[in-house]
Amino acid sequence: DLKLLLKNIFYLYNSKASIESYDFLFRCLYDSPAKIIYPREYIFVVDASGSMKGRPITEVKKMMISTLRQLKTDELFNIVLYGTNQENFAPTSVEASKDNVEKAILYIEKEYGRGATKLNEAIDRIQTFKANSNHNRIITIISDGDLDINQNLHLSIKSHLKSAQFFILGIGNSI
Repeated sequence: DLKLLLKNIFYLYNSKASIESYDFLFRCLYDSPAKIIYPREYIFVVDASGSMKGRPITEVKKMMISTLRQLKTDELFNIVLYGTNQENFAPTSVEASKDNVEKAILYIEKEYGRGATKLNEAIDRIQTFKANSNHNRIITIISDGDLDINQNLHLSIKSHLKSAQFFILGIGNSI
């Protein structure tokens, strides 16, 4: 239900939301009813810039750990961390096996927030990931909203709209 989803997004923006709230939001976004449900490929584009240092990156880590553990084994995933530099968990999306999920958790736990916010480059990096026609690609951007205003983000996102669904999750006080 869209009204409930928007209410919960507003709650997450304006409070110290619990991990259960993030889990609820994740399932609302991704478990909507459909006639044919293809396995999904999740690409999490996570802000790891200096503005995320402290509580925001800690909350993102909690949310990501919980989300990764909920992935189904027939789903694919990857994580792109962006700041001054961009790096991804794997060269291409990987199966959500228990081993891959645990490796991804170790990967995300080492993050602490550093550098500038270069989201455009991270979105462009996703374009290099070969799409799997048997999976529905879902790109989730997680950021505190403290972005460089000179970036033409709408153009980067628009170039991917035919091949993926985008969701943006804001965290912190800069939203």
